[in-house]
Amino acid sequence: MLSGMMAAGLAQEPLAPCDHPPRKVIVGTVVHPLWGPYPGVAERTAEMAKVIERVHAQAQERYGRSADIVALPERALTAGRPGGALERALPFEGAMRETFAALARKHRCYLVLAMDLLEDRERGRAYNALLLLDRDGEWKGTYRKVHLVYDEQTLVREDGMTPSWNVPVFECDFGRLGLQICWDMEFDEGWEALRKQGADLVIWSSMSPVTVMPRCRAAKNNYYIVSSQWRENATIFEPTGLIIAQVRSPEEVLAQEIDLSFAVIGWHPKLENGQAFTRAFDKRVGFRYSPEEDCGLFWSDDPALTIGAAMRQLGFEERRVYRSRIREQYRRFRREAGVLDE
Repeated sequence: MLSGMMAAGLAQEPLAPCDHPPRKVIVGTVVHPLWGPYPGVAERTAEMAKVIERVHAQAQERYGRSADIVALPERALTAGRPGGALERALPFEGAMRETFAALARKHRCYLVLAMDLLEDRERGRAYNALLLLDRDGEWKGTYRKVHLVYDEQTLVREDGMTPSWNVPVFECDFGRLGLQICWDMEFDEGWEALRKQGADLVIWSSMSPVTVMPRCRAAKNNYYIVSSQWRENATIFEPTGLIIAQVRSPEEVLAQEIDLSFAVIGWHPKLENGQAFTRAFDKRVGFRYSPEEDCGLFWSDDPALTIGAAMRQLGFEERRVYRSRIREQYRRFRREAGVLDE
């Protein structure tokens, strides 16, 4: 059982995403190759700082403001350093820390930095980690990779990295943020823990550019997933399971606005592929509907109207609520038939 399933201050049941006022967030991500020898701490810091600046430049061009959060690929600040875990890991301090803190302050942006993090050399503790800086450049928290790649022959996990058991959710001013790293994608526990804690958005920093499984994770858990990668693509998956935006190599940066206050609505004859909302609310409500997937993502563009209120006014409900109600009916059928639930 993973510990840290509930972070401090999360005792109350969070509002459903659809019942928040609009929460427009510009997310930034990258696909950036990190192969080859390590160029040096100063050089890698400068390299990643330039990538982050390019994300903000694209956000300014598209939306007239900087991104709200930018994520780097797995191990971006230390990839290529030789040796085992304790040799290649670095503390997050000095010029490296100040460079990214200054960037966060400059753009009033959260940063998700990725590195082999040295926390305690004497006790042999080094982590494959994601570090969250807030808009003031303060180190807000750390996610340490839970599912380290495991060598069954040597019984070593990522050249001696320390495993973690905690899956926290971080309170940001735009919503609740979850973090996952690479092979975490293969295991249900972390993604379910983030859902139970009310995550709105999950950053997945990785070396693996897969897209099928993240689509399933996003749809099952009803949150956005943003991947940041070394190769092929960096992708934003919406809670329908569909891809909202993607950047593919050799292009490297992507800035995309999303709304964390949303409702996923499944097919209904009166929905008319979303046009029922357009007739009732005109431009106060937006949506992306997929006839092929028989569902759509709906959001409000009116601060005085939540998408949940608009949805209920028209007599619709979220897909996840409908599924939950029907699931209870099936359980009742099984009990009446004398079939016990596992």
